Order: sequence, then C-alpha cells, then structure tokens
Amino acid sequence: MINSVYIQVKLMSNKMKLYFRIIVLTITVLLTSCDDSTEHIDLQAADLHDAMQHLTDVIVHDIFSPPVASRIYAYPSIAAYEILASQDSTYLTLAGQLHELESIPVSTESINHDVAAIQAFFTVGKALIFSEEKVDEYIQKWHEELLSKGISQNQLDRSIEYAQMVSDHIMDCFL
Repeated sequence: MINSVYIQVKLMSNKMKLYFRIIVLTITVLLTSCDDSTEHIDLQAADLHDAMQHLTDVIVHDIFSPPVASRIYAYPSIAAYEILASQDSTYLTLAGQLHELESIPVSTESINHDVAAIQAFFTVGKALIFSEEKVDEYIQKWHEELLSKGISQNQLDRSIEYAQMVSDHIMDCFL
C-alpha cells in the first residue's frame, strides 16, 4: 500500500515537472515572440547635417534661385524642429510664433522622434524640389542603414507614418 502511494506521488511529481516545463517554455516563447523592443537608435546632429547636405546638393542640381532655395531649407527644417521640440521641453515650439503655424499632431504610438524628424525633413524637402528621385534614393539607403543599426521595421514604419502626418501638417500651413 505504501509502495503504491509512493509510485503515485512519484508519477504526480513527474507530471508536475512536465507541466512546469511546458508552462515555462510557453511563457518564454510568448515573451520573446511578442517582443518588439530593439536597441534605441540615437541619431546625431551629423545625421541631420547629412540630410541637409543632400538637400543642398539637389537644390544646386535643380538650379533654384536664392529666395526659392531659402524656402526649400526653411520648411523641412521647421518640420524636423517641431518633431524634436515635441519630445524635449527645453525646445519651444514655433506654433504661434510663425504666421499660420499650428501645433503639430501628437503621436499616439511609440516612435523614434529622431528618425521621424529626419524623415519629415526629407518628405517636405522632396515636395519642394524637382529631382525627387535623388531624394528617394537617399531615403532608401538611409532606411537600410537604420535597419542595419537595429531599428525594427515596425518602429521605422510608425516613425515614417508620423513624419508623413507632420509633413502634411507643415505643408498645409505654409504651402
């Protein structure tokens, strides 16, 4: 009798171990498969400078007059600045300071503000120049570089989507 109870307890403990292992494995798989976090990509000022230089190259290629070129620089820069200002309280928004500029839309999703700022810079700039394909090529290479640095495709897509919203807002205000 005691022997049969011992066997039942032993079998139960083996079943419990098996259940415990299955539960731990399931939780581990769920946590790792649902994880969308990636290394946060901090872009430097040089990244925005590179974007500005590329826009300058296109402006020179397209032979814009100085007054037109100044607008091509101003509007993309405002778009980028407004996104960066939205995440840092030390920056003051230009909304209300520039004629007809209203506050930009607020992002409801997790985005990379640095990526969104540079993307908005390119989106507004591209709308104002003739050689759009030159900007498209640069943007494609830049996106590939971001992905190789570790940003997730999902976060990149959300940042691009937000940049498009802000770009549309800026263009609606000024153009």
